[in-house]
Amino acid sequence: MSALHQRCYNAINKNRNTMAVAMLGLLHLVLVVGVEHAWVRPLLISHLGIFLLWQPLWRIEDKLGVRGITFITLTIVTVIFWLNWALLAFWMGGMFGLIGGRIFSSAQKWARYFYLLALLYVLSMLLLWAVPKMLALGSTDELSRNLMVYFMPVLLFAMAFMPSESEPVYQEHAVDFFYGVMLMLLVAVLILGVIVIMSLGKISYQQALLELVFIVAGVLLILVWLWKPRLGLSGLQQSFSRYFLNIGTPFEEWLAKLARHAETEPDAARFLGCAIRLLAELPWLAGVTWQTPEGDGETGKKTAHPLNFKTGDLGLQLWAVHPTPISMNLHANLLSRLIVHFYRTKLREAEMRQMVRMQAVHDTGARLTHDLKNLLQALSNLTAAAQQPGREDSFRQLMQRQLPLLGQRLKQTLDKLKAPQPESNDEMASADLWWGNLKTRYERYGVTFCVGNIVPGVHVPAGLFDSVAENLLQNASRKQAANPAIVITVEFSAVPDAIELSVNDNGTAVEEHVAHRLFQVAVSSGYGLGIGLYQAARWADQHGYKLNLASNHNGAVCFKLKSASP
Repeated sequence: MSALHQRCYNAINKNRNTMAVAMLGLLHLVLVVGVEHAWVRPLLISHLGIFLLWQPLWRIEDKLGVRGITFITLTIVTVIFWLNWALLAFWMGGMFGLIGGRIFSSAQKWARYFYLLALLYVLSMLLLWAVPKMLALGSTDELSRNLMVYFMPVLLFAMAFMPSESEPVYQEHAVDFFYGVMLMLLVAVLILGVIVIMSLGKISYQQALLELVFIVAGVLLILVWLWKPRLGLSGLQQSFSRYFLNIGTPFEEWLAKLARHAETEPDAARFLGCAIRLLAELPWLAGVTWQTPEGDGETGKKTAHPLNFKTGDLGLQLWAVHPTPISMNLHANLLSRLIVHFYRTKLREAEMRQMVRMQAVHDTGARLTHDLKNLLQALSNLTAAAQQPGREDSFRQLMQRQLPLLGQRLKQTLDKLKAPQPESNDEMASADLWWGNLKTRYERYGVTFCVGNIVPGVHVPAGLFDSVAENLLQNASRKQAANPAIVITVEFSAVPDAIELSVNDNGTAVEEHVAHRLFQVAVSSGYGLGIGLYQAARWADQHGYKLNLASNHNGAVCFKLKSASP
């Protein structure tokens, strides 16, 4: 926009109310002098010129195309050669709809008051002066002449001194087309209704107009009463809401297509591309561009009517074929927010899949780490036994018993690393055999073993019971190393549907804040409690067992693994 255009634009925007008053004032003079007077055409052309400066249909920075110039030329030619009261009444009806559309699209209080007064002026002059002249009813009555001479100029004078508010850029050329057309049709109904009542009732124009006003008022009262749901009816508000949601596109059909893309396309970037192409298919859009942190894209072509929407990291720019009113802007904003909502959902789904993948890697690594730690502890025990002098025979026997078990457990750990399997697929072992192996590994380390009832033929998941027993015994051994007076006792019983393993010590209780979270999350403790027991508890749940802290008092700390109740 050049500097001259910018100055003209600022001046027009600043004095928009003044131009509206001047436009209505010239229209007032046209109505006073009548269509037969010689000065009526210059006055009406001046009125049209000021209207072109005031009108909210074209922006001043836009170039006037061939269609616009043709329309203006035809209007001037029509005014010069075919001017009559019917044409003037039709023009006033169009102005009534245009000003009414401005009322519903304006957000400033004083601007709305100004347009309401302008609407009152145009409607009064149309019904009380222009229509009687159009119907050739003869001389107007005394009331109409007094209104024309005294009241209407006062109304224009009051409009001229009303405060003028500068409107935002996006509202300067905003006209609610739907409300404007509805008001124009309402004026047409009033005029035609008056003619019908006059013809059928053989009454005067003023009486017919008064009766019609009361009829229209009654109809409006009924519509207001029916607006909200009453007497089991859904109400007109719901019907109008469905209409507004379908401005420019069948909303339900478009939303169904968008939802299908959301269901079938897991990748966020590809879904966004599909949604943008679906949006670009709308007939009132020429193209769409978008910006995301991953990259930009566009489809269609750009026009001189952009609509910008930005939500978070996603920016959308819609290029409309024609200038859009506020209702269409709100509709486009709704569609854009739906796309953004689904796009963000896809991003969150991708993040959740990544978190689940990382959690699986973490869980697998934690399991294998604890298996290797337990193996290392067993090797350390064998190393300690080998360093005791004069016990070569007993050490040889210990090695013969333990090395095959250690080799088997190491092979199982490596197999898990090569081909991970669900933790529930654990190798089952005879309960009495597993109990004997456990006593063999720990009988030299100050652990007291108490056996209950072990029924032959009962089997236990060896990996689970090894992991739980070794974690609990290692944690208790750390306490015993700090206080040699601590006694560690292991109890085991195995009968059908009632298998129980408990590790007891008479040391200090687990801290309360640690005990509450011990088997739910990884916790940190001075004795190493935390991730090992957390993993063991999860593993026990998968096998149908329950690992808990059965007793937690100073001198009586008991961890128990038992089969869950059926």
